[in-house]
Amino acid sequence: MTSYEANRGHARRKKSKNFKRQRDLIVQCARTCFERKGVHKTTLVDISREAEMTRELIYYYFSGKDEIVGCVVDSYMQDADETVRLWCEQWESDVAVDQDGAAEPLSREAVTDAVASIRRFVFQQDGTRRSMFYVLDEIGQRHSFFKVMCDQITSTAMSYGISRQIQAMWPHLCNDDGEMAFKIVFLGVIGIMEGAAAREDARIVNLLLSGVHSESFAQ
Repeated sequence: MTSYEANRGHARRKKSKNFKRQRDLIVQCARTCFERKGVHKTTLVDISREAEMTRELIYYYFSGKDEIVGCVVDSYMQDADETVRLWCEQWESDVAVDQDGAAEPLSREAVTDAVASIRRFVFQQDGTRRSMFYVLDEIGQRHSFFKVMCDQITSTAMSYGISRQIQAMWPHLCNDDGEMAFKIVFLGVIGIMEGAAAREDARIVNLLLSGVHSESFAQ
């Protein structure tokens, strides 16, 4: 490879990194605007001002507002995925194995930490839902977001081997199907929180540890 070709390759890589960095900046600024004043009331001018660039430059990076909205939803998914990766790393460090090599149920501490993490993901400190969910409601995507998010989170959890612990903890759920059990429990906890946001985490943990029937979490 000649020095000229090498320099061109370096320039392309540098441009690619800068391009991604600028797109990420625009998405973050759009997310701020959407959560502050709503999707429909936010214009590209608002986003360009937040990002401190011209509206014309926005069009260099995105085809329009709809594409930006999609990328903001993707950023919410990334937040959820990062949250569950942290859970899984913590859970794996707390895994207890019996003399036969089978995973034992999660400890109360691990379940308490998981419930607290879910609450932080769904609610703000004052008990109201995080702004992202108002954005998702406005564009009619909260239900589909939770479905995709749950599938993605379940896939991540299974890759960490959490399924054995789920089966050990709730063996009566879904014929010992750890993946389905995880989905039911995860969505069930969110449902309980949304239905009674003020309920203390300790009460939800006790419910999880009490061997409840699947119907309680399937609603």
